[in-house]
Amino acid sequence: MSQNFRLIFADESGQQSAFDLSSATLQPVAASDINSFTAGETVLVLPAAAALPFMVELPFSDPVKISRVLPQFVADIYVDVGSDWLFSWRALPAASGETACRVAGLAFPPQFAPVIAAAGSGLRLAIPDLCLTAAAPGSCVRLKTPVSEITAVFYEDCAVKRLFSSAAGLPVETLLAAEGIESLVVADLVSDPPALHGRLVSLLASEDENLDVSGFRQLRRQGLRRLAMMAGSAILLLLFFFWHFFIWLECRITEGAAQRTRNHMRQAFSAAFPGVPVVEPLTQVSRSISELEKRLKEAATLPRLPWIKLLQVLPVSGGGEAGVIRLNARDTGVRLNGLARNYAALETFRGRLDASGLFTKVNTVESRQAEGGISFVLEAAWKN
Repeated sequence: MSQNFRLIFADESGQQSAFDLSSATLQPVAASDINSFTAGETVLVLPAAAALPFMVELPFSDPVKISRVLPQFVADIYVDVGSDWLFSWRALPAASGETACRVAGLAFPPQFAPVIAAAGSGLRLAIPDLCLTAAAPGSCVRLKTPVSEITAVFYEDCAVKRLFSSAAGLPVETLLAAEGIESLVVADLVSDPPALHGRLVSLLASEDENLDVSGFRQLRRQGLRRLAMMAGSAILLLLFFFWHFFIWLECRITEGAAQRTRNHMRQAFSAAFPGVPVVEPLTQVSRSISELEKRLKEAATLPRLPWIKLLQVLPVSGGGEAGVIRLNARDTGVRLNGLARNYAALETFRGRLDASGLFTKVNTVESRQAEGGISFVLEAAWKN
């Protein structure tokens, strides 16, 4: 599908005339229909007759740096030029052996800034009318537009050298003859819509974005950069949120598992140790296991005692008058629980143990009357 354009031609005073351009026709737009354009691109065409041509040499070729310093360098050529002027420029290809970057273009006075602003956000291009004609190297072109007429002299690299406005009433033929120019090419934008359409299409696809004084591509690039930054920030925020969410979820799962473990341990502890208050099951179970291991170790260890001598003494010492019911022996001594016929038999038994030479002293810890005799408890320490 062929692309359509709304062309707005501005004259040197800033007055505007609108035209609709297709691939075959260029039709003027009535004042009542000027806001009815809905499809295609809007292009503002500025009169080169109101601009000042320039060519400067710079020690760098970075477009951003050139845009920043260009007003200062052009001001060295034209005193009236300031930072509020509009610059349509392009960097010329460097010749072999050149290190400097040559920048050529047109400087428009600030009176055209409101014209660009009035075109609104739908403006796609704001270019000089000379960009709509293809000039040959070193040629001279008389360009006719619907609102102006200008004669331009070009360098061999197609940069603008001189401009002569027909409205100024200058003797253009005489000035051209003084320049040594004998031939003049006439270009009428109105008479050749297909060529004009093709030129606009190529300008939209061109890499010379600095010919456009509207700053559309720069603004779009800045918008895309802001959008990318916003998208990056949103992604970082989402990653931060999900990271914290998964950490919270992991903590929740871990805490739930720990609580279930504690509940199971409480139930198991209550079942294993009925009647014991549950405070900290893990600590209590660990302590109980340690105590049981200690007891098991003690029970499984046989003290190094004179068992044979002790067992030989007990029956003889009992003599039928006193008998041992329970014997507890440790490294420090023994504890005897038994039953004697009477107190005399108990004292006889205790005396014989004392005289056996196995103990330093035998003490009666407890003696009382019981069924069948005298129940007693004796304790004795081993003799070293």
